[in-house]
Amino acid sequence: MTWREPVLALLLAASACRPLSAATAEFQVSPKPVTERASRIGVNLGFWTSWGAEQLSANVLKNPGFEGICDSSILIVGAVGARDFTDDVDWAARDPGFWDGARYQILTGRLQGRQGVVYRSTVVVGKTRIETNDALYGLAVGDAVALTRIDDTQTATQWWFEGSGVAPDRTQKRPGSPGVRSLRIIGPGAAKSYLDAIGDRAGKLLPLRGTWKVSVWAKAASPGTPLHILLRRNGAPTFFDQTVPLTASWKQYAFTIHPSDTGPAGALELRFESTAATATAWLDDAALMEETPVPGAFRPELVETLKTIRPGYLRDWQGQLGDTLANRMAPAAARRATRYRPGGAEATDYDYSLPDFLQLAQQVKAVPWIVLSPALTFDEWREAGRLLSAEADRRGFPEILIEYGNENWNNIFRTGGIPNDATLTAAAKAAFAQLLAGANGDHRLRPVLGGQFYFANRAESLAKSAPASSITAFAPYWAFEPKSADDLFPDAIAPELAKLASLRETAVYEMNAHSLNGNGSAAEINRLLDGPEGGAAIAWNAIGALNAGLRRICIFSIAQFDTNGAGKDRLIHLFGITRDLADANHFRPEGNALALLNTAVAGDLYQVQAKPSNVRIAVFRTPTGWRVAAASKSPNPEQIHIAFPAGPTPLPDHIQALDNAAAQIRQGPNSIEVALPPYGFAIATHGVAQP
Repeated sequence: MTWREPVLALLLAASACRPLSAATAEFQVSPKPVTERASRIGVNLGFWTSWGAEQLSANVLKNPGFEGICDSSILIVGAVGARDFTDDVDWAARDPGFWDGARYQILTGRLQGRQGVVYRSTVVVGKTRIETNDALYGLAVGDAVALTRIDDTQTATQWWFEGSGVAPDRTQKRPGSPGVRSLRIIGPGAAKSYLDAIGDRAGKLLPLRGTWKVSVWAKAASPGTPLHILLRRNGAPTFFDQTVPLTASWKQYAFTIHPSDTGPAGALELRFESTAATATAWLDDAALMEETPVPGAFRPELVETLKTIRPGYLRDWQGQLGDTLANRMAPAAARRATRYRPGGAEATDYDYSLPDFLQLAQQVKAVPWIVLSPALTFDEWREAGRLLSAEADRRGFPEILIEYGNENWNNIFRTGGIPNDATLTAAAKAAFAQLLAGANGDHRLRPVLGGQFYFANRAESLAKSAPASSITAFAPYWAFEPKSADDLFPDAIAPELAKLASLRETAVYEMNAHSLNGNGSAAEINRLLDGPEGGAAIAWNAIGALNAGLRRICIFSIAQFDTNGAGKDRLIHLFGITRDLADANHFRPEGNALALLNTAVAGDLYQVQAKPSNVRIAVFRTPTGWRVAAASKSPNPEQIHIAFPAGPTPLPDHIQALDNAAAQIRQGPNSIEVALPPYGFAIATHGVAQP
């Protein structure tokens, strides 16, 4: 299938099929279920970008309120004095004075929970050194300490500026704004936002069709000061070009436009420009969004795509390790950019909010899986418990998963995580206790602690030692250095997941191919990922996780056009299961497979006895009949025979497949036979399975 096709299904009644050849794989369905009330496979909503395929939010402008920066970081104590401590790595330091006046909280050890204010921060031999006015007797090497700083003096990130007279103004904001400041421009000067910026290789990822709205709040020191508003795509005719005279009072300038976006691909530019020399103007709370009846804070193309996939879980990992709870809850006009690692404006990001995410999960009928920063204070964890318990009541969620950071073990996230497992579990235990206390023990809030999958001893140790109330979650990626299609179908992942599940309730927070390394060319790797092998691999590995007893499984991620692989000129078609969100359902084979698999997942999942073969199946029993999902890793056609327990439950008699030419089904006594094409994936149901 091509990425532009929605899920296409071949429907064949059992009586219409020609006889199948002799079965080469035998499966016996046990009368005992593995999982009652099996959950559909979930997906990571993932990062929101302005330049690529991941343009998720209805208001496509990041930081529309021109707000400041929230910085958080975690230091691991490498040296300690009476009133000071030093980080243990020499690459994570910010400039001297960066953390002056910041809040600190000690997360582990004898002083766990202690909070205070940083008196002075310096850099010693490349490492951050924190001085306090508090005695730190009891702080030990290896303890984790969180730092958080709010900076409303810096120029707004996620925007580009022209002119020397552009600066934030904390004395001015539009009436009723939830933010704390506006943007002041002493002309001539401009604020610009760029979108959809990889058109040369991807085409238009954010086409402007239908009706759009451009708006901004503004005022001027002198009435009549001109504000020039321009919306265009590079290399194409301008969509909107208008100059308005500002008043001395705040006013919203809103325009409805009908862009004719029929020209070539190119970056979109939205410009707000004060053209009069020395004149002063202020801007606040801008928006560029499509006029649509779809409610909520996300683009209708995203909502429709998620409704097609019907994810059981929706995970919100988007790099929010530098955030506070208040900022996660803030509306768009008040939300600050966040940063958890060294760097300037390029190291910041602007995220969708937690309330907006929860509304989206409710809208697409998914269970929310949220990630909270380990740098939150214990008070914030307690407040999170109260808020999330109330959200579960209000939105009818059967559970909400709350993950303690993201990949604490991964050195990429060292400045926002706790890499040592013993230190991590101690910090998470305290945070989860506060979370559940704030929720009055609400059993619907399920704490999650992530671990490293590909070091089995470490994964199993974490599964044994994690806080009692928590689920442990892992990311079993595959095909890191693919040489052939065989690498997309590993045999070892499912048994290891089953072993972990025997130690503690286990989940998968991310899974997909991870084919960025090795010597294969981008063309060779993309041929595998974009072919039937890619779709069958998602189904094969998800079925393995289901049969291992896991009910919480998330694919990574909903949208991404490509990713830089190791080496030169290697742009790999990962990790998006959609190519883009220019329209709904621009699926790659992985997305088509996920949507089809979730059509089968219902009722109870049953155990299956089988000898090793080229096919994996998952079998579900529902009140209306048995259902089967079958994925083949073979480059040749495969025939399988599935025997069911005797009983009144109707057997499958229809088949729906990704390949609309070669899947077949035939019924026998308490059994069915299924023919799969090479690298085939199909579901068999009693009657036509409806989403």
